Amino acid sequence: MNARTDEYGGSLDNRVRFAVEVIEGIRKACGPDFIIGARIPGHEWVSDGLTDDECDEIARRYEAAGCDYLDISGGATDVFTKLMETERYEQGDRVSFAARIKKAVSIPVGAVGALREPEFCDKLIKEGTVDFLSLGRTLICDPYWPEKAASGRANEIRPCLSYFDGCTNRLFDSCAISCALNPVAGRELEIGNLQKTDTPKNVVVIGGGAGGMQAAITAARIGHTVTLLEKSDKLGGQFNIACVPPYKEKIAAARDWFAGELARQGVTVKLNWDAGLNVIKSLKPDAVIAATGAVPVTEIPVPGVNNTVQGWDLLNGKVAVPGNSRVTIIGGGIVGCEIAEMLLEKGNSVSIIEMLPEIANGLEMIHKLDLLQDFAEKKVNVKTNSRVTKISQDSVSFIL
Repeated sequence: MNARTDEYGGSLDNRVRFAVEVIEGIRKACGPDFIIGARIPGHEWVSDGLTDDECDEIARRYEAAGCDYLDISGGATDVFTKLMETERYEQGDRVSFAARIKKAVSIPVGAVGALREPEFCDKLIKEGTVDFLSLGRTLICDPYWPEKAASGRANEIRPCLSYFDGCTNRLFDSCAISCALNPVAGRELEIGNLQKTDTPKNVVVIGGGAGGMQAAITAARIGHTVTLLEKSDKLGGQFNIACVPPYKEKIAAARDWFAGELARQGVTVKLNWDAGLNVIKSLKPDAVIAATGAVPVTEIPVPGVNNTVQGWDLLNGKVAVPGNSRVTIIGGGIVGCEIAEMLLEKGNSVSIIEMLPEIANGLEMIHKLDLLQDFAEKKVNVKTNSRVTKISQDSVSFIL
């Protein structure tokens, strides 16, 4: 991108000159005790970008100019999905960049890269892989991550899922951040410091999915006595099927955190309870919160709909996932696309028919690009702006 032809362009010496002069200028103006750090790339994904050797050399130049530490991330890329790790990336995906640069300099070097678990981070530092670590989205999901980690309460950390719809995506849209799991994020002034109630009540929550569990947790935290009723034999609701498709395994950790937090907050959980009116009355509640969730639409006005199976039935194991077959998915929303990825893992040839102009509508952009790239590589046949007119046992008719 630097196409200059003067002393600030061309050779590496010239291209690094501007940053070196800035570092030297700060050191001169602020003195020897002023801490200077720089974030630099440890790797780039473009053919004409910095090589790894050049990244190492830049680190050495910055150290010589007066930097006290370096924070290493990724650099230029023509693949948008490389800008930030989605759930497809392993924890610590970029740590290797920092580990390599650490060998090139003598100042402290830090890493980033979907860092989530204190034990994983602690090991990197203890083994000398890096000197420090930087967390971003993880702290939006749980700002008390460092405190819980330091006090041996890692199991209490709300797990970041590496989804961007609330945090990074809203930031790109110039909106206040939020979080898929942390209801306080972005609303700290409104609900970030809820006070204990002076008039504790007996609260009954109907439904043990994400909404019901969070409602129960919040009510218990402010001093109410809470009973949660769940008609199935386990907590989690849609968490239990959301964690089934490829790359969604982390959602199970979120489900387990909510269940653990219910116990920590003293919520009474009753499984296999059908919350009929008499049952609710028997608990003598002062307030009842209904969080019974939603179910998919099953009545589709298309001839032959009886020849289909529901996506949820594949996710919850009621219907076996086929293998090495031709499968058509009617509906290309987020759930339909996740089911497509699950089918692709079994060697199926997949087609998606969607009425809207695009599939995965509502999915955050970086995740969507990841998904579309995967579909293109695996030759998923996508038909948008299409309406199904008839379904038989071995074919689906549709019109554009």
